[in-house]
Amino acid sequence: MPVERATVHHQGGGAPTDNSSGYSHGGYSYGIGATRWERFRSPQDSYATLNYNHVSLDICLSGSRGNTDPAYQVTDHDLELIHGAFMDCFNRGEVVAMPLVVAHKNSPGSQTVCPGDNTMARWNEVVRAVSNQSQPRPPTPEEFEMQMASAINKAGVPNVFQVGGDGKLYNRWRETGGGWSGWNDLSGGKSQFVAVTALKVPAGEINVWVTMRDGKSFFRYETEDPAKPWSDWKAG
Repeated sequence: MPVERATVHHQGGGAPTDNSSGYSHGGYSYGIGATRWERFRSPQDSYATLNYNHVSLDICLSGSRGNTDPAYQVTDHDLELIHGAFMDCFNRGEVVAMPLVVAHKNSPGSQTVCPGDNTMARWNEVVRAVSNQSQPRPPTPEEFEMQMASAINKAGVPNVFQVGGDGKLYNRWRETGGGWSGWNDLSGGKSQFVAVTALKVPAGEINVWVTMRDGKSFFRYETEDPAKPWSDWKAG
């Protein structure tokens, strides 16, 4: 059975390197080197995450990524290598397309700063790299707080709003006949969403309020224009 969980680690010291001898024994599934990724073992044989041995795809970035001096940034190239390692595992049938992606330090039972502050600074992109990127993945409380909201508009249509695992905002609505629409990207050109809430104002339309990763707030509201059913974002 393919695993449904992925845990991201870092080596914890030194510069990124293609020499994996210093950490390949740590139970990881894949190592992310300076120029290439390397497979160590299947997720079903991995043992790098306390309480999640054999049920987690364990990906380890070589070098220190934020909690030692010197520390090294997670680069766009690193993200490409992470995605390459994930796709190798996915194509082998060993991991689901959109796994739950957890930072090692946030894994229940683990007490560590791994995978480093520099990895966490690009966490949304890391999460997206550990997927087949085919659809938005609903987040978990480990990744976001207040990540889902709902409201009924003046036409009586229930709407659900969700911060995706890729940091974008999505919505879907109840269709005539009782089914639900597909997920619609409601990001409006923004990213790095963290929290969302929705309410029906006295005039009847839904207002959606969001908080961004940098702490800023914005809102937008339903319009009666079929060509542009939502207003532009306005600062909160």
